[in-house]
Amino acid sequence: MYHYHFAPLCLKDAAGEKIGLKNDRQIGWSFDGFKILGLADRQLHKPEIDICNGHEHDEENHYHATRDFPFFMGCYAGKPFNQNFKQKSALLMVLDRVIILARVI
Repeated sequence: MYHYHFAPLCLKDAAGEKIGLKNDRQIGWSFDGFKILGLADRQLHKPEIDICNGHEHDEENHYHATRDFPFFMGCYAGKPFNQNFKQKSALLMVLDRVIILARVI
């Protein structure tokens, strides 16, 4: 399962603009279904960023990447969808079958 530990500084949109550095651009989805937006300064950003690295405004809850701890998400504000956590185990099962098939061939 691919994931980030810091803002993806090289992520670009279709026009070639680096969006990982922009606090109003979406760079991902969290397991609880909320958007993850680009890099924000937690000391200056309004409304204030909470312990989960997110907040609510414009009637929407979302997270931000930040330059300081927790850098990405510190916790979930919503309830994560259980099926999201099964991705890794399903991928490993597929890879195991591919390896077994490769050994047979």
